[in-house]
Amino acid sequence: MAEPIGVTAGLLGIATFAIQTSKAVYDLVNSIQKSPQTIRDLKSEMLALDPILSFIHKVVTSDASKFEDIRYPLHQCGMVCFHLRSLIQPCTAHSADGSRSARDWIKMQYKGKTIDGYKG
Repeated sequence: MAEPIGVTAGLLGIATFAIQTSKAVYDLVNSIQKSPQTIRDLKSEMLALDPILSFIHKVVTSDASKFEDIRYPLHQCGMVCFHLRSLIQPCTAHSADGSRSARDWIKMQYKGKTIDGYKG
């Protein structure tokens, strides 16, 4: 059986990772002005995810042993957010003042990497 302190530390680390990566995605998509509907939808989804992850973090802090079953889904949430940010970040490289560069968005479509395809 795992040590209670180790379980708590592990779950807190994973919860913190999920929170940080989801906030990074939100900050990135929030900075994009005149964004396509897909990006605006993603922004709303990230905004809705924040209180859920914050609640999980708070509850895990009090008694992680009851939440061991969410370790994998929580880690996957963090990884999806990490990969989404990695997908979107290059598409803002040539943007100025928060407006998107058509060249970057076309490049993203050309490579077949779309937010809709990733989410689906």
